[in-house]
Amino acid sequence: MKKYLLAFILALFVAPRRRLRADTGPAPTPARPKDAALERARDAIAQKDWAAAQSVLKDAVARDPQNADYNNLYAYSIRKGSNRT
Repeated sequence: MKKYLLAFILALFVAPRRRLRADTGPAPTPARPKDAALERARDAIAQKDWAAAQSVLKDAVARDPQNADYNNLYAYSIRKGSNRT
């Protein structure tokens, strides 16, 4: 029994080990198809055309109310728009 235990312990410390990389980095994200509404809204926001961005995003939110990007940019365009007093 001692002979097997000794062989097992030696195998653990002497046997070559497979090295793993410490940092493999994040998993690659799959490419998403381009969203025309988001592109139009982002272009309008880049030009500071808040009314156009709000118009595009209002329709987009009506189509897909659970889309976080639509809701976030819509709220941003409202906040930055000229409707502030």
